[in-house]
Amino acid sequence: MKSKSKLALMLTCMLMLSACQSSDTQQGAAIATINGENISATQLYDELINSSTGRSAFFQEMIREVVTTNFPITDAMKTEADITIENLQDQYTSYYGSDGETYLTNALTQSGFEDLDDYRQTLLYSFQLQEFLNQYIQDHFDEVFQDYYDTQHPRYVSHILISMDDPDNPTEEEQAKLDEVQSRLDAGEDFATLAKEYSDDTTASVGGNLGICDSSTSFVTEFLDAAMALEEGQISGQVKTDYGVHFIKVDSTDAETMKTDYQVLEERLPSYDTYMIYLAMQDYNVTITDETLKQIYDDQLQSYLDQRAANRGEDA
Repeated sequence: MKSKSKLALMLTCMLMLSACQSSDTQQGAAIATINGENISATQLYDELINSSTGRSAFFQEMIREVVTTNFPITDAMKTEADITIENLQDQYTSYYGSDGETYLTNALTQSGFEDLDDYRQTLLYSFQLQEFLNQYIQDHFDEVFQDYYDTQHPRYVSHILISMDDPDNPTEEEQAKLDEVQSRLDAGEDFATLAKEYSDDTTASVGGNLGICDSSTSFVTEFLDAAMALEEGQISGQVKTDYGVHFIKVDSTDAETMKTDYQVLEERLPSYDTYMIYLAMQDYNVTITDETLKQIYDDQLQSYLDQRAANRGEDA
């Protein structure tokens, strides 16, 4: 994505000054001109270590170096990136016709990308970062899973949806259907069987099964709150949402089942903790010879770990 030219120069020159024994004259000499102002390597270095933006950029660059060095781009990543871009281009062409390329270019620019190749490079790095996180999860699986289970409270959820245009004012037909489902649930009939028979939802064919639900799942608020309040085996009362009225059941909260569930392993564990990248960085020995830059790196890493602890109400 686009970066400011001065910041890019800062990141380039910081290594020149820390890795090379330059004379005072060389350090003070102008190496670039920005808006008519001569910029020296020393100025850039000073701005780096004294600017919160510069320190943060340096730390993020160190993360990128660790990720790209340890998890190089593979042919599979390239193929996935190409397919993603091709699908994106097809979508814009399908929607905008011959103007699709123009609209896509504008959308990329508005999102901060220079062009399609810049977007592709970002995709590739995201795949590398995914592998980086997957390696951490693999190396610390029991710890990561238990943290996910304790903080996100995952459960397997099913539902029966009685679709309504206005859930507060159901039609006679809708109310009759709702009452019939409620009566049969009260009588103890099988939830999945009733979902197949009554649910106005694409999950009806699989007994209303919605898979894993946790506290971060993007269900509508009313549904999520009701689902998270239930214990294993419990069925909710009638839950109104914009879609209609739902009956919700927590089928299972079994941790051992979740440990082998693809949805948990591939989707939930890598994404539930936004600070996981900083936990993972602790597994890598980052050698920085410049003491000032090394201190910046250590301080930045610790600050993120402190933020994580504070958000959880823990001691760092």
